[in-house]
Amino acid sequence: KIIRPIAEKNFQETIFAAVYVNPEACVKPDIWAVDLYWPHLLEWNLFNSILSPFLACDFDGIFCNDCLPECDDDGDLYLDFIQNASPLYLPRKSSVPLIVTARIEKYREETEKWLNKYQIKYNKLIMHPAKTLQERRKDNICEYKASHFKEWAKKFKNRSFASPMFVESDDISALGISKIANCYTLCPSSGKIYGSL
Repeated sequence: KIIRPIAEKNFQETIFAAVYVNPEACVKPDIWAVDLYWPHLLEWNLFNSILSPFLACDFDGIFCNDCLPECDDDGDLYLDFIQNASPLYLPRKSSVPLIVTARIEKYREETEKWLNKYQIKYNKLIMHPAKTLQERRKDNICEYKASHFKEWAKKFKNRSFASPMFVESDDISALGISKIANCYTLCPSSGKIYGSL
């Protein structure tokens, strides 16, 4: 939109513009750069779009940067990470329906404080039941995330607007979750979607 100085009170020549426009849209701006058919996902508004209610999410690598391997000690370094992790994608449009993380349950309080600090609203936060990092490492994390996703996704069975999707930070895990849960899985770090839209 071209905004003229307030001193000029003639707003008759306003032009509306956009980068992407659905070519089948009923109303379009005056100019645009790219025809982009629906469905599509754009990284900058993934968590703030009409698809938001259909997204279940991983935590690390999605809402905040991933923990560096040297800090993943299940001790003071890890605690510092989860308390002070830099935000990555911050959902604002609506609550995140489901977060399934491999973080272990004993870090729930710190995890919830971090979510509150960055005003991320969520309906359900599932954390891994293991007591220690060593115990969690024995588990198949793809199966763990996929089983919780499948249970949650059942409520969308008879709806046709959008299919539920899992958002996973690790590309190999995204592929694994997609195969196990027979679902769409998006990996922002690789820019890939597994399954088909």
